[in-house]
Amino acid sequence: MSERIYFSPFKDLYSGEIICYTTSQRPQTKYVLDGLKQVLAAQPARRFTATKAFNTSPKHIARP
Repeated sequence: MSERIYFSPFKDLYSGEIICYTTSQRPQTKYVLDGLKQVLAAQPARRFTATKAFNTSPKHIARP
């Protein structure tokens, strides 16, 4: 019988490097969240940014 190991890498999309990863014998959310906690703990000085979203509130939408 073959065994599987599930690999959950966390990649920095800017630099392309793998920041951390977790492995598990079953695909469970717990292991992915553990990896996310490791990323946040290992990168305290790293600034996380979001892309700008357009303001689409009704007062800014042109009406015919």
